[in-house]
Amino acid sequence: MKTCNTLLICLALGLALSACGKRSESFEQSPSPSQQDKSSVADPSAMTRSLAVSHSLELETADQASKKQAWTQLQQQCQMPGCYIISASFSNRASSSAELKVSVAKPALATWMNSLARFGEITEHQLQLQDQTDSLADLGSQIKTLTDIRDRLRKRLDEPGLESSELLAVAQHLTEIQLKLDQLTASKNTTRQLVVRDTITMQLRAKTGAYSASTWESVTDAARSGTRLFADSLAAAIQFLIVVTPWVLLFIPLLYLLTCLRNWRRKRKQVPALPPATKP
Repeated sequence: MKTCNTLLICLALGLALSACGKRSESFEQSPSPSQQDKSSVADPSAMTRSLAVSHSLELETADQASKKQAWTQLQQQCQMPGCYIISASFSNRASSSAELKVSVAKPALATWMNSLARFGEITEHQLQLQDQTDSLADLGSQIKTLTDIRDRLRKRLDEPGLESSELLAVAQHLTEIQLKLDQLTASKNTTRQLVVRDTITMQLRAKTGAYSASTWESVTDAARSGTRLFADSLAAAIQFLIVVTPWVLLFIPLLYLLTCLRNWRRKRKQVPALPPATKP
């Protein structure tokens, strides 16, 4: 009996030791939470986001001539690879600003931004980020789905024994699918360009002083506006006279005739009637 109990105790101890060994092996194989966090942080694909970056800059130049020169040279600088001009506008007025909007590739962005210091002082810099990750993923999913449908339709056209009506319907559906696919592909390429390139909008302003031309420009504009308003009012008065004068010339004779007719009728009513003749 004692021998049997001893065997049972040894068997229980062996099972317990084997269970502890398996548990320790599984614990060694499974990574710790900190290791999982490190692996997730180390994975760059989990953190990559597609961002469209837009810069809004205000560049102040020394004077009006420097503003025109900077605006011209910046356009010439955009002839470099990786840059193209979206829009450009310039005004000779001292109080107005020249505008230049360009698109610069990511590798050339640092060179472009560093070159702005030689044209003037950057007084304002605003940065706007727009996440395009979901838009690109959605467009990619739609393109993949339509591509599969297009491939199936092409295989359908190659099948023998199709009637003319079925062939026409499949061809029409294939044309519609291809048109949607081209539109989605173009939209994806446009969105991708917003991500791989930065848009920079620059406002170039000349520095203003106490006795600069732009200080009294508002007074000059007011004088010009007043002269223009007076000229417009005089022109409107002349146009009114031109329109009214013919009617006045026509109305005066009619009024004279009506007055004469009324006076004639009044005199006719005032003539006394002749007394009846008496018999002798």
